Amino acid sequence: MNKLLLLLLISSSLSISAKAQRGTYDFLLGVEAAFPTGDFNSYKTGVGGWVQGLLGVGESGQVSFTTGYNTFTFKTPPANEKIKTSIIPLLLGYKYNWSLFYAHPQAGLGLYRFKTKVDNGGTSTTTKSSDSGFTLGLGAGVKVSRLDLGLRYQAGFPGGGTISYFGINAGYSLVKR
Repeated sequence: MNKLLLLLLISSSLSISAKAQRGTYDFLLGVEAAFPTGDFNSYKTGVGGWVQGLLGVGESGQVSFTTGYNTFTFKTPPANEKIKTSIIPLLLGYKYNWSLFYAHPQAGLGLYRFKTKVDNGGTSTTTKSSDSGFTLGLGAGVKVSRLDLGLRYQAGFPGGGTISYFGINAGYSLVKR
């Protein structure tokens, strides 16, 4: 009898703790305006989009994976040149949710592409290169129904340099459970 009671007690406590650990999962699509900072401020405001998957852990937290694409053009390139940089972040994070607000630190890898096009009076030459580097982000925002509005800072360190920006983003939740 004691063994049966102990088994029921363990079984019910595991069931209760499993329910307490289940959070919500979500899949979002969004757009972002990115304002270059620091060494990267010689570029115009960038634009891009992102996708984000969230897996609930506990009642207030979600583990996240975020990727996307942002593109930036150089403000004042030399004559006859166009210079463009694009970023593809691959970030893992933890989104902590309060009733309406959230905080969202992230870290991972950034893929950085650099493209220069030189027009030589009828002919053009394009030079492309790429690099990768540790990338981190810190965001905060509000979530109202399926709409996600946020601010974030992202900094990447490809090839010894720093590429950073401050972003304003809006996303829409496609799946929420």
